[in-house]
Amino acid sequence: MKRPPRIAVLGSLNIDLTYRVPQLPVPGETIPCKEVSKGFGGKGANQAIAARRAGAEVVMIGCLGNDADGTQYLERLVAEGINTEGVSRIDDSPTGSAIICVEDSGENSIIVHGGANDRTSTEIVESHRSSIEQADLLLTQFECPYKSVQLASRIAAEAGTKVIVNPSPWNAKFNTYSIPCDFLITNELEAELLASGSSIGPDRTISERLDHVQTKCLVVTNGSQATTATTTCGEHYSDTPAQTIPVDTVGAGDTFAGYFGFAAAQERPIPEILRIANVAGAMATQKIGAQSSMPWRNEVEEEMQRNKFISA
Repeated sequence: MKRPPRIAVLGSLNIDLTYRVPQLPVPGETIPCKEVSKGFGGKGANQAIAARRAGAEVVMIGCLGNDADGTQYLERLVAEGINTEGVSRIDDSPTGSAIICVEDSGENSIIVHGGANDRTSTEIVESHRSSIEQADLLLTQFECPYKSVQLASRIAAEAGTKVIVNPSPWNAKFNTYSIPCDFLITNELEAELLASGSSIGPDRTISERLDHVQTKCLVVTNGSQATTATTTCGEHYSDTPAQTIPVDTVGAGDTFAGYFGFAAAQERPIPEILRIANVAGAMATQKIGAQSSMPWRNEVEEEMQRNKFISA
C-alpha cells in the first residue's frame, strides 16, 4: 500500500473566541451577541488539521504558550493524530488568541493577538530542518514571523520538498523571489495586491498581470465563485459545489489549503486538486467553528460523488 503523503506545516496556533451577531458592528456601535463559544484555531493549525483529516501524515511546527491554553491545544493536536515534535512551549508569551465575530450571513471579522506565535524564530525553524526536508510538502502562511517562513521555504526548496505559501494575512514584504513556492494560494484581494507590482496595465485580468510572480501554480479563490489556477500550461477553473447559505466561513480557506496540500503532495493533476479542495472548503462553511467544521476525507468523498466529481 502506498504510504500517505507527509506534510510539514509551519504556522500559528490560536485559541478562538467566536461571537455570533446579527451583523458585524460598525465603529462606535454596540450590538448584542446571540452566542459565544471557545475553540481552537490559528491558520497554521487549521491547515494542519485539514490536511490530517484528508489523510496526510502531518508534523506541526509552531509555538504555544506554557499555559493552560497551550496544554489543551497540544492535547487537541495529539488527539487529531498530528505529530507535535515541532511545537515549542514559550514561558513568557501566552498562547495566541483571536476574537471572531460571525454575522447571520456567515461573514466574519477577526482580531488576532499573536502571542507565542510571534516567537516562532528562525532558530526554531532550523531545529526542525529534518522534518521539513523529509516531508513531501511544506505548507505555510503569514501568522508567524516572515523570516521564519522564508527560511522554512528555502530549506524545503533545497531539499526538493514542494512548498505551498498562503500569504494570509497579507504582508507587504511578500514576493516570490524572497520566498520560493511551487503553489501560491491566494484569495481575490491578495491576488490583486500581488498584481499591483506588475508591468502590465490594470485593464488586463489578474492572471495576465501576474507576470512577475515566480511560482509553478497560482491559485485564486473567490468565495462561492469559481477557483482559478494558472500554470505554465494555461488556466484551470473549478466551480464550487452548490451549497445552502453559509453558516460560518471561518476556516473554509484553511480547509481548502489543507486539502489542496494533501492532493498536491500526491502529485495529482491540478483540476483534480482544485475539485477536492473546493468541495472540502465549501463543506466547511456549513458548520460553526474553524476546526470543528472541517470535514473528514470520507465525507468529502461522499459529497464529491453526490456532485458527480471524482473520488478524493
